[in-house]
Amino acid sequence: MDKPTGNTKGVKKMKMRKIKGNKKGIDTILAALLMVVIVVVASVMVYAWSTGLLGTLLVNPNTREGPLTADFYGFSSSSNVTINIRNSGTSNVTLVAYYVS
Repeated sequence: MDKPTGNTKGVKKMKMRKIKGNKKGIDTILAALLMVVIVVVASVMVYAWSTGLLGTLLVNPNTREGPLTADFYGFSSSSNVTINIRNSGTSNVTLVAYYVS
């Protein structure tokens, strides 16, 4: 660096810390702001879960229902039932699960 010319008696050197500024306050503000954002997001998620909104927003797997008809059903005993199911459509249908109530 070039040395200053002229009378420099009584002139103090500036510290670099003063030029850059004190950033401790900004870190505290950012931490508080981040905490507020986290709390707001968590509150929205708890609200959505408690009202059942989350269940309707989640995508269910694509299940196609074919034109199936029950041709015949009959009870062979008090705990057994026989059901004949016919596929009346043109595409193949695979039964993954079925429920009888």
